[in-house]
Amino acid sequence: MTSWISGWTARRATGPGLIAGLAAFFLWPFFASFPSLAFYPFVFSLALASFCGLSILVLTVVDLRNRRRGRQVRPIRAFDVIFGLVLALPSTLELSALLR
Repeated sequence: MTSWISGWTARRATGPGLIAGLAAFFLWPFFASFPSLAFYPFVFSLALASFCGLSILVLTVVDLRNRRRGRQVRPIRAFDVIFGLVLALPSTLELSALLR
């Protein structure tokens, strides 16, 4: 039996990361109005989006380092890097500000 981490890929992190990022985006105004009610769902969605974004970045760097790919894969890797940054940066910054 393989471990669950061996099956974790950038493609598999994209879906949950997108959903968590959108959830955090839509919870943000609710959190601003009712911080005591929306704190835990907002923090959970930020943490999941941050984890997915960072894992996409790490997996992309590992893939680029270990495998030399042709020109056809470059746009996909560029998308992975941009999408990973879009998920990781805002969610990690907001999460660190909330948990101070």
